[in-house]
Amino acid sequence: MRLRIVGLPTLILVTACCLAGAADESVYKGTFKDEAGRKGPLECKLAAGEAGKWTANFSAKNEGSGPKRPFATTTELTGKEEDGKLTLSGEVKMRRGTAYLVSAELVDKKSLKATFKRKDGKKGSGSFDLAFGEAEPDKDKAKK
Repeated sequence: MRLRIVGLPTLILVTACCLAGAADESVYKGTFKDEAGRKGPLECKLAAGEAGKWTANFSAKNEGSGPKRPFATTTELTGKEEDGKLTLSGEVKMRRGTAYLVSAELVDKKSLKATFKRKDGKKGSGSFDLAFGEAEPDKDKAKK
């Protein structure tokens, strides 16, 4: 599946998050969309590391065009904080090795917005808009 997030992060994502249960982990939820018609819910668990590094753990499900499968990836982003705003950037690798460049902004630790584009320059640009929220229990893990 060629789900495009900043990562979708990503976003991202996001593009940035760590180990479950980490004390400094924040969870952001919202949606992603790309120019190919892929879109859907996105969650990013974001955690600060050392020396301006952030870990982002993205999970999403495409509800737009293309395969309707869930997707998850973890990546490290570089961050710079200034005046209540954190700017994050980095590369997110998706399935089959497709890399996306992510540029995100976290404002007052409440709103995480980002844009992403394919590193190879091909079609696949998009964005995500997430808000601070509580993580929901992983239904698959709860069944075990």
